[in-house]
Amino acid sequence: DHCPDPGVPPGSNRIGSIFHTGNKVTYRCESPLTLIGSKVRVCQDGGQWSGTEPQCY
Repeated sequence: DHCPDPGVPPGSNRIGSIFHTGNKVTYRCESPLTLIGSKVRVCQDGGQWSGTEPQCY
């Protein structure tokens, strides 16, 4: 199984580009922005990402 591309929110950098079950992606906001939401998301069974889509403010 794999998950859809979780995207890269504006103002952020994503670490991780493999979207299979069990893989994780990590987000980091560019300074001085603050990340709201899930910093780390894991691809779960059924093609769903854990947590919520992060945003940088």
